[in-house]
Amino acid sequence: MPGELKVHFETLAEATEELDSVAKALEEHLAELDRAVSRIAESWEGDAHEAFHGYYQQWSSASRSLHRTVRTLHKSLRTAHGNYSAARAANLRMWGRR
Repeated sequence: MPGELKVHFETLAEATEELDSVAKALEEHLAELDRAVSRIAESWEGDAHEAFHGYYQQWSSASRSLHRTVRTLHKSLRTAHGNYSAARAANLRMWGRR
């Protein structure tokens, strides 16, 4: 039927959990990379240090943006799951079911 919307609660819940795991892993990897880069970059001097630092700051900014996007998607999926679950429960109550 055109315009029909079907929600798979289990799939939505699994996707929410997966995005949370991805966001946590990404955050851990980025922190680990920052620590490693800091140790290496401390030994550099001059133009090489400045050039690398500039490029790394750009990359770091983009990676933080990616992390925020994953977190936003996670929050949106969690909210959608809650909203669809609440709507389903309300509909079942309205029709005398649990």
